[in-house]
Amino acid sequence: MSHPTVAVVLPPREAFSPLATGAIGLVVHGLAAVPGPFRSAVYGVPTAAPFADVAFCPVRPTMFGAGQARRYAAAHPELGLA
Repeated sequence: MSHPTVAVVLPPREAFSPLATGAIGLVVHGLAAVPGPFRSAVYGVPTAAPFADVAFCPVRPTMFGAGQARRYAAAHPELGLA
């Protein structure tokens, strides 16, 4: 049986790399790396070297003229955030 996936969407300016991450990225990495009944996928701005032990999906913001958060959410409609 496959485990359900939990998608974590980082704020648009939060990096997800051991070389450049803030407090939010560190907390997300710590929680996503813990084994459990769910798989974790982290969505965030493209970074050169994301954490290797957590599934990371780079997202490029879209939608000119919309607010930054809405553009970011619209980049991955399958998440149902837009």
